[in-house]
Amino acid sequence: MDVPTGPGNPCWLDLMVPSLDQHEALRAFLTALHGWEWQLGGEERGWYSQATVEGDPVLGLGVSADATALPLVHFAVADIAAAAARTEELGATVLMVPQQVGDLGTTAIVRDPLGVATGLWQAGSFAGFGRMFEVGTPGWFDHVSRDGAAAAAFYCGLTGATTMSPDPAMRILAHGERWFASLTEEADAGDGQWMPVYIAADLDAARATTVAHGGTVLIHEMPVPGSVITVVADPVVHASWTLMAPGAP
Repeated sequence: MDVPTGPGNPCWLDLMVPSLDQHEALRAFLTALHGWEWQLGGEERGWYSQATVEGDPVLGLGVSADATALPLVHFAVADIAAAAARTEELGATVLMVPQQVGDLGTTAIVRDPLGVATGLWQAGSFAGFGRMFEVGTPGWFDHVSRDGAAAAAFYCGLTGATTMSPDPAMRILAHGERWFASLTEEADAGDGQWMPVYIAADLDAARATTVAHGGTVLIHEMPVPGSVITVVADPVVHASWTLMAPGAP
């Protein structure tokens, strides 16, 4: 399936870990889980590396001493300075002002009004995900917070999306008829976070691989529209990873 492009779409996901040892260990776990190959970055780039499926990038992983190991979902924007200013108007805090990354593009990081870090990306030579909606690649993005209505106001303002609500605790972000993310309301979400969903060919095998490598199964199986998910925690930084069987969320 084609990768959605253009402003307002989730275009990249990365996370940072505190040490090179954790970087290596998490790469090993994710490789076992997804069969990914890696384009490794050197020390001058903070060991920033890209997981790939048949050469196409699907996730970034780097090293930073103050890393939170939380996933950072980036949204494509046409004018990153204007987009960063717009997020402030919508109640966000700019954590990192726009910074150019060579010829790849320009990045910024904001904290949305619910406390969730979110990235902005104005593409240069790098547009982001090379594949989506197939095994080993991103299939969905779920934002978890204490206030779904406030999250909807912010992300509709940022992306130009509209929302629909199939469940009182969940809102769906859509561009026209194409759904691209959900906003889940949980009373105990704290500062909240993005929960990206990657597609796995076999959830039983994914759970077995997780346990065999020292990870934990947090949710065995949960039905979602058109598919089913499982949630695991990796054995390195104990981040939550949601895996979905092939299907349409």
